[in-house]
Amino acid sequence: LAEPGTAARFRAPPAQGLYDTAEATQRVHAHDDLLRLRLVHQLQCLRDGRMPDNHVQIDRLSRRDQVLLRDALRVVGRVQGALRERFATDFAP
Repeated sequence: LAEPGTAARFRAPPAQGLYDTAEATQRVHAHDDLLRLRLVHQLQCLRDGRMPDNHVQIDRLSRRDQVLLRDALRVVGRVQGALRERFATDFAP
């Protein structure tokens, strides 16, 4: 894919028939939610005088963010499952 940026790359495959537009939208939203949670965590690290890392502490998230995280990880699981299925069947000897 030649598109710059993750969201653009998620939106391109429906045009190629790889998955539908609704799935592309879910992937973009999941990516945005995960990125936001990570950045908020990293800003808090800086405020606390710590080196930013990627270890978001689930128990420190609001209930809303916990739900968003859970939903985003479900989308990630579906993407991983689809990739596993596609490459297991498309490239099997």
